[in-house]
Amino acid sequence: MIPNYHVVSLDKFLEHGVGTCRHMALFAACMVERFINDGYLNGARVSVERNQINEDVHAWCRITFDDLHDPNTKEVLILDAAGDYLGPLNKGNQAEGGINWDYRRPEDKRLRSGGIRKNFGGLLRNVLRR
Repeated sequence: MIPNYHVVSLDKFLEHGVGTCRHMALFAACMVERFINDGYLNGARVSVERNQINEDVHAWCRITFDDLHDPNTKEVLILDAAGDYLGPLNKGNQAEGGINWDYRRPEDKRLRSGGIRKNFGGLLRNVLRR
C-alpha cells in the first residue's frame, strides 16, 4: 500500500498494471509525444486534458493536427485509455460509470473540424494492441 500523497513514478503503475485515468492519459501522451519527436506525426500537438462533472473527474489524451491550408480547421483525436475510446473529438464517450464526457475545450465550439487522419488512428490502435 502506498501512503496518500506519496510520489510514485509512472513506471510503477505500468509495471503493476494499475492506475487511474490520469496515469493512463499521461502514459498515452508520453507515447504520442515520442511519435511526434520521432517524426511520425508531423504537425501534431499532444496534451493531457481533464474535466469534472459533479464529483466525477476524468483525464484523457488529446492530439491536435492543424490544417495548414485553413487556420480555422483542426483535426482533434481523443485517446481515452481508461474509457476505451479512440476517436474524433465531437463524438464524446460513455466513460467511467456511464458519464458522457465532453472532451471539448471552450474554443473547440467555435472551430470547424476536418476528417480524422485515418493512418494515425490505425497506427495507435496497432501500438495499443501490443
